[in-house]
Amino acid sequence: MRKYFEYIGLITLMCFSFFMTEKTAMIAKNTDEVMLEIKDKYASFEQPAEDAQIIDKTIIPGWCGQKVNIDKSYNEMRKIGYYDSKYYQYDNVLPTISLSNNYDKYIIKGNPKKASVYFFIELDSGNIALSLEYPFKNYNFIVNSHIYDENKDIIEHLMKDNNILISNSSFKDYKRISKDYYNETKTLMDCYNPLEEYSFLKSCSSNKSHSLSKMNVISSQPLLSIKKEMTAGTFFKFTLNEELINNLKMLEEYVTSKGLGLDTSSHLDEC
Repeated sequence: MRKYFEYIGLITLMCFSFFMTEKTAMIAKNTDEVMLEIKDKYASFEQPAEDAQIIDKTIIPGWCGQKVNIDKSYNEMRKIGYYDSKYYQYDNVLPTISLSNNYDKYIIKGNPKKASVYFFIELDSGNIALSLEYPFKNYNFIVNSHIYDENKDIIEHLMKDNNILISNSSFKDYKRISKDYYNETKTLMDCYNPLEEYSFLKSCSSNKSHSLSKMNVISSQPLLSIKKEMTAGTFFKFTLNEELINNLKMLEEYVTSKGLGLDTSSHLDEC
């Protein structure tokens, strides 16, 4: 029995010692000059999240905020031995109203803070072969189920560096094609419907896919046309023809000259 109480006492002493060591380490950490400076200044480096804008049945993405992770920031600054705001570590703060909880709305543009524009090209049987004449990257191609099924080799080629959206297809075709697309890309297939039809929106939202509608339609003089309308977040839909192919390099250079980038609709999320 005596040994039993000795073991109990030893275990109790070890637990108390561990507790005191932890407490001492925490006190040391919280009184460290680096930690004190972090706690004094971190608030000015945080940014609140921006909610998505909903107007009737349309939506414009919001923007993720950032919250300083104090412990991770402290650990990074302790490695260099002094306070430096460049080593702050952040956690994302999701908007309360976001794309991820509003699949039943049509996206009409991207958030300007993302500093991107979005080029969409609708493919049909008369122009799809032209898509092989240019090294497209970060473009969005719109197809219906018929074009997708009849030109899988071309579509799969475009998938490698671009995004594919499906338009005006039946629910059955949409489910079939979106599953095929996910198996190839591991991303969900976005939808496009300029008429903003409820039935098509319902099909896409049931699959947790985003839907897009309003776009600036460019049928000729592409470079001149985007100069009049281009701001960050804008959706442009082009007619695929020889004129466009001949102007694509200049279009991309113009976008870059404005401090913007080309992006796909699969990256419209806030974070």
